[in-house]
Amino acid sequence: MCKTVKTVDDKMYSEPTEIAVPLAHTDFYLDYFKANKPMIFGLRSGMMLSVNNRQLISDRNNVCAVFSKKQSEAIETYRAKGYTPYAARIKFIVAWKCKDDGVDYPVPLVDLFFRK
Repeated sequence: MCKTVKTVDDKMYSEPTEIAVPLAHTDFYLDYFKANKPMIFGLRSGMMLSVNNRQLISDRNNVCAVFSKKQSEAIETYRAKGYTPYAARIKFIVAWKCKDDGVDYPVPLVDLFFRK
């Protein structure tokens, strides 16, 4: 029989200097992917992307994704706390089926990195 042990840690920890935030397909402006299907298919898991305003940029200087309004507001919340987005790493490329035209479009899912 396992016993549960409760402990309390009262130590005050400082804020991390770097954080990673996983993003879902809903964190992007999905219609952007419709016209950029071939370019998105050229991306691979593990690739690093840079961040420029509301966009993710590939090493070939292509805009890979545009943040949704909701995600842009979330990024501003992190900025207010002193964190700046500086890079993203592609975890997966998934298919999004558009309800308007019934076509599947590739969407990169990323971890977005912030630092103080």
